Parts: sequence; C-alpha cells; structure tokens
Amino acid sequence: MKTLKKSIKTVSKEKLLHIEIIRILAIFLVIFNHTGKNGYFLFASYPFATMPYFIYMTFSVFCKIAVPLFLMVSGALILKKDKSIKEIFKNKISKMAIVLFIFTALYYIRLHLLKHSDIFTIKNFFIRLYKGDITIPYWYIYAYISFLLSYPFLRAIVKSLPEYGYKYLIVLSIFFVSIIPCLEYRFSFGKITLNQYGKVSWLFTNIVIYPLIGYYLENIINIQKINKKHILILLAFSIFGILASCYMTYLKHRVTGICNEEQTQDFMDIFNLPICIFTYLFVKKVFYRLKFNCFTNNVILSISSCTFGIYLIHIAILQSDFINNLHKNLTEVFHFNYMIAILLLCVLIMLICYFIVFLLKKIPRIKQLL
Repeated sequence: MKTLKKSIKTVSKEKLLHIEIIRILAIFLVIFNHTGKNGYFLFASYPFATMPYFIYMTFSVFCKIAVPLFLMVSGALILKKDKSIKEIFKNKISKMAIVLFIFTALYYIRLHLLKHSDIFTIKNFFIRLYKGDITIPYWYIYAYISFLLSYPFLRAIVKSLPEYGYKYLIVLSIFFVSIIPCLEYRFSFGKITLNQYGKVSWLFTNIVIYPLIGYYLENIINIQKINKKHILILLAFSIFGILASCYMTYLKHRVTGICNEEQTQDFMDIFNLPICIFTYLFVKKVFYRLKFNCFTNNVILSISSCTFGIYLIHIAILQSDFINNLHKNLTEVFHFNYMIAILLLCVLIMLICYFIVFLLKKIPRIKQLL
C-alpha cells in the first residue's frame, strides 16, 4: 500500500495537473468541432440573426481553440528541453509518421467498407495519404510533424527571446491576424487587403505562434503574480474576441447570403490567440495549487494520457449508427434541446473512445503509438 501511494505521488509530481486538464478540455472541443450541423454548425439551422443563431455560434467560435491549445501544450513542454535532431526524428517524428500511416490506412479501409469510396488501390491510398484528404481531422498530425521539424529553430528562439518579445508577438498577431482582417472586411468586404508581404505571416502560422506562446505562458510567466484583475482583463479580451468573431461571421453571412461549413468559417478563429491565452492561464491559475485526492488525480491523468488516442478514433465513433440513432432519439423522442443533446453525446463519445484507448494501451506495441 505504501509503495502504491509513493508511485501515485511520483506520477503526480511528474505531471502538471493544469496541463492534463487543458488536454482534456481540448479533446472535448475537438470532438464538438466535428459534430457538423448537429452541433458545431447548429447555428446555421436557425433563422438569420436570431438569439439561438448567435448563442450557438459562440459555442462554435470557442471550440476553435482546441488545436491551438494542444500546440501551446506542446510548446510548453517540448521547447523547454534541449533535444538533438536525431532524438526528435527517432522518438517523435517517426512515431507520428507511423501513426499517420496506420490510422489513415484503417480509415481508408473503412471508407471502402462503408461504400464511401469506389477506388481502393495502393496507389490511390498513397496519393490521398500525401494529400491528407482521407480523414480531414488528421491535418493536425501533419501540422504537428511540421512543428517537430521546426523544433531546432523554435528552441533557439525561446532560449534567447526576452519576455517583451513574446508580448510583442501577441500584439503583432492581434493586429495583423485579428484586427486588420476585420476592418478590411467591414469597410470593403474584402476587396481591399494589405499587401501579403507586409504581414509577417510566417510568425502567425499555428506551428510557430502557439508553441511559442505556450512556452511563454508555462515557463516564463510567474502564475503566482497573475491576480484576479489580470484574469478579468484577459476574460474581457476573450469575450470581446468571441463576440467580434460572431459579428464578423454574421456580417459575412449577411453580405454573401451563404452560411455553410465550407464557406463561412473565415472569421470563426480570428481571435483564437487571446481566447487561448485566457483559457490557458485561467486553467493554470485555478489548478496550479489545487489538490485532489488520489483517485481524482488518477482519473484526470488517465483520461489525459488517452487524449491522442481519442483524437485518432473519435471520428469513427462520432459517425457511427449508434451515435446517430441516439442523437435522433434524444432530440425527436425525448425532445432534448439540440445543443444540450450534442454536448451530452460529445461527453459520451469521449468516454467511449477513452475506454477503447485505455484497453488498447494495455497492448505493449500499440501503447507506444497512443
């Protein structure tokens, strides 16, 4: 019994609880992001500019921080360590490449079995694997590999960049990524845009800015100096970002008359950075010194350790007949509110995926991939 308690304490010290909770939040948002017209794009089913239209759009805007949060966590943990290029390729990039190949192949077979694809050849598989269009949500793996390939340069940046550099990066991003595009569309409907060479665009790609800011929030900012006033200011910016994103999405819908998942997302993630910063620091502030009992700690750590596996398989569960029929029963038979129904299903999907991944991780070879 003493040995068990000792091992639990050791695991808890090695893991940062707020990081694990951010991972769990992020994977839940990833699942919601893929619910389509049943959840993520539910607002488009309601009359234009009505209360449900705007309320449900806020859910959609907020869930766009899912992948940025994962990249911030990666930056917070990976960029603080010196690793050789050989180590990065051997321990991380090779693993991601194997995972991408295996799970994309499984989804390719699934598409064929479900009659969603008439072509089923090795050549077609490798072409689509290269293009990354077999399972669209796997774009994150491609992005993560790109982040790992960029590690030596990003590591060099964080080793020498002073604190004001991160603040300057945040200001630049909000100005060029958030404010300017909003003003351009608001006053010219996108007809007048800043010359592309004047935007410092390379800084604002997902694999650069979010890992750098994640490193900054985790390893440079002293969370003990972040007080209630700071949190409230960040919350205000976050709320403004969500409302601005909703307004711009509404504006484009009004101007174009089009509101679908393919063509109406230009402004939904435009204020991701301030929303992410608030979410990260808020979770860290709340859980930095909060102590749970051993059972709760172990549950959080266990679910968090399965988030990558949940990400890999959640689409199959989400698109299953079981979930579709359950959604229909909740909304049509039991008359659940559509958003409440889909949020409950997202929790259920996450739990189902968790138990599957938990069992798969008992197999040694598979455990290394998940």
